[in-house]
Amino acid sequence: MRWLVATVAETVPETIRTVTLRLRFDDFTRATRSHTILEATQRTEAILAVGRDLLDVAMVEVDKRGITMLGISLGNLGDAGAVDRHDLGLVAG
Repeated sequence: MRWLVATVAETVPETIRTVTLRLRFDDFTRATRSHTILEATQRTEAILAVGRDLLDVAMVEVDKRGITMLGISLGNLGDAGAVDRHDLGLVAG
């Protein structure tokens, strides 16, 4: 998942607030899970943490139904000049 998040994050010059996980199951049905964070970020590690949390929750369905595709998208884009508190060193993480 790290490679997927890093690749997508590199293509987005803006800060993001929403991470969406896209799943396709063995029966070809699809599902999405998303989460919007409080502060916009460009940090791959912050985005990855949200993606992993979403995948952890989705694993119950994945274990039952199998998976054929996993995707991630970033949304709720903002000004690249906006920096989250992690980037400023104000929050440990």
